[in-house]
Amino acid sequence: MDHWNSINLMNNIELHTCALSNVEISSPDQWRMLNYKIPFNKLYFVEEGTLKIELLDHSGEIEKVWLLEAGNVYLIPGGNTYNFRTDNSFKKLYMHFNMIMDDGYDMFHGVRQVLTLPFNSSEFRARQQKTESDPLILALYAKSLIYQLAMQFVEHSSKEIYERLTTVSHYPSELKNVIRMIRTSVNERVPIGDIARKNGLSASALTQLFKEYVGITPKKYVDELIYANACNLLLGTNASVKEIAADLHFANPYAFSKFFKTHSGLSPQMYRQSHQIPIKR
Repeated sequence: MDHWNSINLMNNIELHTCALSNVEISSPDQWRMLNYKIPFNKLYFVEEGTLKIELLDHSGEIEKVWLLEAGNVYLIPGGNTYNFRTDNSFKKLYMHFNMIMDDGYDMFHGVRQVLTLPFNSSEFRARQQKTESDPLILALYAKSLIYQLAMQFVEHSSKEIYERLTTVSHYPSELKNVIRMIRTSVNERVPIGDIARKNGLSASALTQLFKEYVGITPKKYVDELIYANACNLLLGTNASVKEIAADLHFANPYAFSKFFKTHSGLSPQMYRQSHQIPIKR
């Protein structure tokens, strides 16, 4: 990857965080999430106990299993479907984040491997307590920690990520422009044909570019972005289903619920309820 491509990647990576907290579980019944497709990456800083993560394949069968143990930080990549379980009590810090690339997808999207590094959470705990009265300092620290860990995970763990970085850096400029326009206007439902024409492309030419480089049609790409936005709003806000449907420009809550159930297998209410876990404040 040449110098300018590296600079472009650096400038275009967008970091979004949607959760930063801690959880203490005293009983296995309190923490069990099945068929959980996550739109964001999870960082788990395990302090006590053990957790079990099961990666599911496209048919819903268990493909891989990881046991998460104390003294480590784990990155659970978004874009996959998992079962989350525990056989005992545990204590962990967690962050949810997306690190968006030029193709509009997260850097770790679809990586089918839970990544791990040793980590002493006592420093993070101390910083958390020290900066309770200064949320800006805590936010900057947490953001810098995500970047630092992402660099180490990429450096030590995943050939898949390097391959994606190289692929995305070679997207044609007109495709990158279209993707940026789609991402900034996706909730407003600007017609794909209009975006294509603004970039000097026909609808068929744009579809061909998407299939060649992204591997899916523009419509499927838009649907995936809308679904990811919906998941983030359901899990990261207290907005009602009616409010989320309006924010995402669905005609009514029924249309939104039908769309969401097609993609997740659950209604928005069931999705939100099934992923609520007790948080130790």
